[in-house]
Amino acid sequence: MTDAHDFLPDNFSRLIKGFKERLHPAEVSQLGGTRPWDSIRYSLCKAAQKLSYMRAQEGKDSQINVWFTGHSLGCALATLAYTRIISTPGDLAGYPIVIRDCYLFAAPVSADRECAVKFNDALVKFSASSSRNSALTAPAGHAHARTMWRVRNAGDAIATLLPQLGDRADLASKLTRTNPATFAHLGAEIIMKDSPALSGVASPCDHFGGTPSDYDRHPSQVRVDVRSDFTRGEIQRQRAARLAQKGEALREKFFVWAENLPLIGNFIAHDTVLYWDQLDRIAVSPCRWVQT
Repeated sequence: MTDAHDFLPDNFSRLIKGFKERLHPAEVSQLGGTRPWDSIRYSLCKAAQKLSYMRAQEGKDSQINVWFTGHSLGCALATLAYTRIISTPGDLAGYPIVIRDCYLFAAPVSADRECAVKFNDALVKFSASSSRNSALTAPAGHAHARTMWRVRNAGDAIATLLPQLGDRADLASKLTRTNPATFAHLGAEIIMKDSPALSGVASPCDHFGGTPSDYDRHPSQVRVDVRSDFTRGEIQRQRAARLAQKGEALREKFFVWAENLPLIGNFIAHDTVLYWDQLDRIAVSPCRWVQT
């Protein structure tokens, strides 16, 4: 762990050093004095300006929606970049940018529990301050709060096998800050399942301001759905067409079997191909709340 204060506001505590150094290294002499985060922010702002101008010329909404995403190490960097954006919105002040959600695939732990709790606080404040909160596809009468979604395939090793006791609210008062097992994830987790089974959603560190049992009893408070622009019939036809390709059904069956191998399967499940496969099989339906 390393101090987060030179990258995030003072109310954030500690991040995993290797991830932070990739995005915001302490030593920049060999980088020409420019940190990767500075380059990302500059490029984002300039791209948004150009796109906004082009849309305005066409008489369209000139605000540019921005989502964050990544896989594996890309997840870790997207996690820190998104956390920086929502906690320091002044970085994008004056630019035609609307920050949306963050979608992470195979996200590792990236911080300590204190940082995860502060992230949730910052996300609530950022969602409340956004003037375009409900402009996407939220059902009528439902607010669209910003969320960092961690999408997980099976028992993906990177997402599940690293020390993560910082995700456990029941252990918060029992573990010291220097305990080497108190790493924590940021955001809410989606655990993908094969259709017709419902995928699971979990919110360590009270991401939605409660516990899964609260949401089970009062599903109208926080509802998480997996949606698609395709109809169920279209999805079934597309899947049938893919499986009809030579060797495709056998390949998928083999990988599903491999994912269930003890320990080895955890690492196989991390591959991007396996994530695409699971997304192809996921149920388009509400998710169920689970404890992790």
